[in-house]
Amino acid sequence: MRLTRPAVAVTLCTTALVAGALGAPSSAGAASALHFTASYANGHMTDVSPKGESIGDSDVSLFTLRDAKAAVAGVVSTQCVLLRGGKKPLAQCSGDAVLPGGTIVLGGVTTGTPATTYAIVGGTGAYASAAGTASFLPGTSSIAVTLTLRSAG
Repeated sequence: MRLTRPAVAVTLCTTALVAGALGAPSSAGAASALHFTASYANGHMTDVSPKGESIGDSDVSLFTLRDAKAAVAGVVSTQCVLLRGGKKPLAQCSGDAVLPGGTIVLGGVTTGTPATTYAIVGGTGAYASAAGTASFLPGTSSIAVTLTLRSAG
């Protein structure tokens, strides 16, 4: 897996349309989905020795999240480290979605497939008890991101 911007974007952080208003789940066990469109803002790739794709190569990126009306709704930062290259790539990724009311923390691995799902491992503010999944589906110019939140309580 080459740590290209699109590959890292799929891994996280890390895009579609907001299905409803931003907010945390309303009751314990209740699920709510937040939908966004994410676009690359900036980042930096590091190629460690040996030159080319190898264990330890990394990418740090920032993506802008937009809601259904194309208004900026927040950002996603991602950090990915390549654990295995070649035909069966594997990268460890973590990230944070910074939204009005708090932050949602994400983490997991990617195998270089176009669609990637990560765990929501927690959050702050309105998302302090958040759990669930973060799904990323690449498009031609942006990434569809769905955050499915379930209260951990």
